[in-house]
This record gives sequence, structure tokens and C-alpha cells, in this order.
Amino acid sequence: MEPGIWAGDAAGGAGRGVGERPAVVSGFAAGPGIEVAVGVRGGTDRLAFEETSAGSSPFCGPLYRCRLILLKGIGLSRYYPSPLQRECGDIDILLPEGFEKGNEIARCRGMKVSGLDYKHNHICSNGVMFENHRYLTSFKGKSDIRRLERIFQDAVKGGDFVPFGEDGFHTLSPTVNALYITYHGFFHFLIEGITLRHLLDWALFVGKEQNAIDWNYFYRVCGNLGFSRFADTMNAIAVDVWGVSLTNPGVSFDRRCTDRVLADVLANKRHVSGLPVYKRRSKLVCNMLSSRWKYRQLYGRSLFGEMARSVFGLLFDASPELK
Repeated sequence: MEPGIWAGDAAGGAGRGVGERPAVVSGFAAGPGIEVAVGVRGGTDRLAFEETSAGSSPFCGPLYRCRLILLKGIGLSRYYPSPLQRECGDIDILLPEGFEKGNEIARCRGMKVSGLDYKHNHICSNGVMFENHRYLTSFKGKSDIRRLERIFQDAVKGGDFVPFGEDGFHTLSPTVNALYITYHGFFHFLIEGITLRHLLDWALFVGKEQNAIDWNYFYRVCGNLGFSRFADTMNAIAVDVWGVSLTNPGVSFDRRCTDRVLADVLANKRHVSGLPVYKRRSKLVCNMLSSRWKYRQLYGRSLFGEMARSVFGLLFDASPELK
């Protein structure tokens, strides 16, 4: 995959190989923890229902001839010993044939389409919520994230996705997916927090796809975006906590913040899902203020500068288009 937009050498891996691999990380015994974690997160009736619904997606089939890219959780379920072991909420999708095509199909089949904004909307089908994506990032007021979005859109238009199962579904290619998972996880971590599920997703994904990812390109993009240290911290956790073997020489590690990242994940106090809009926005501001160390130590950017960018996007980039 050619970088195209990004120029210059990667700043990626600010802490490449930083720190020796510890035997214990904050009380977490190093070694194979995946089997235990997956067992704890075993499948439920709700997950089975969601997977079955995805398998009979209203957007595929000979009538509509739409390809469907599965994103986030349900797209990552392929890396679990059983896909039903990956807990999912709604089902995130992207149609290469176009965001509007998905809405058109949904309305023709009598489904409810709601929550339309510049990034995605919601489609309810048989009690299952699909999040139909137009864009993969929140780039309002952020020129660097807008460039990342262009990378994603160009990849989709260029067919840079791979089959998922035998029913016409797809996922992003390993390199593009690595960038997307890193972006998505990092911004959730900065603002809302993430859970052990996100850490396990990355560990299973990178353990399986490490030799299919273009690490030079990955770190070049991450270096331009300020994502490198977070990615390297996730790699260190994959090895030290989950017991994944990462032997590809392109992979790097940074263990300086692993204890603090794990403590934040386990605290699990920052989530805003389900709150009314007025409460959610105030909670997000409080989350950002209490996460100053993340911006400084992992992002290498000013918290208040990032808050200003968010306010600018809200006020002056209300209906952004990717140009």
C-alpha cells in the first residue's frame, strides 16, 4: 500500500523497544492469558442473535448486489476462537457502493433510518442496530484526521478489503484495519476510556496479522498523527498481559505507560454511552480534563489545543465534507 499523502520518515515508535519485558505488569502475570479472557467473555444468547442477524444482512444478496465491510467488533470477531465470544453492541458497516445506497435499501425494506449525521446513521433491522458509516473518523476541524479519512476512503474505493467468511462480507485489509483500530481505540481512550475487550481485540488481531501488516507504512502514518506510542503500548500489553507472540521485526514496543494504561482501563469510569446529549458533552469535557496525562505522555499534544480544535470543529465545521 503506497502512502500517497504522507511524506517523510516515520517518527513512529517513539519508544521502540523501550524497557525490558517484565515478568509481571501491575500484578498481571505475563504469559498466555487469552484462553482465560476469552472463556470469561463467552458467547451469550444476545451475541448469537446479533451474529445470526448479521449473517442474514438486509444489504447483501442478489437483489441489491452490495458488498458489505464489517467494522470494529463484529469485524474483529474472526480472530477469536469462536466469533460468538466477541461481545458486540450494534453492528458497524461500510458499503463500498455508498452510504446512501445502504439507506436507500433500508427504507425500501421498511426499516427505520435515524440519527443521521456527517459520519454515520443508524438502521434498525429486526431489533438489531446497524451503524451505517459514511466516514470512519470524526474529522471536524482536524486536518490531520481528515487526511487519515482520505486514506481510508481511497483504500475502500481501491478495493483494499478482504473476504470475511463465505457470505459476501468483507473486512478492511490488515494494514488499513491496523490504522483504523489504532485510531478508534486511541480516541476512545483519550476521551471516554476503553475496556479489556479493546485490548484483547488488538492482541488477537495483531498476533494473527503481524506478518500481513505493512509496519513501515503503519508507523509512518502513526508518526504523523501522534499515534505511535499508543500503538507500541498496545503491542507491549499484547505480549506481556495476553501472552501473544509478536516476532515480526517491524513491530515495536513501549512499556513506559503500560501500568498507567492498564489501571485506567480497569477503572472503567469514563463511559458516556446512553447519557443524554447535555450530560454526555459535559462528561466528555470532564474526561478530557482528567486525562491530561494521556495527551502529554501518549499523544505528545496539548490537551487545551485539542479541546480548541474540537470546539472549532463544532462551531465552524458543522457539516463537513471530505474534499
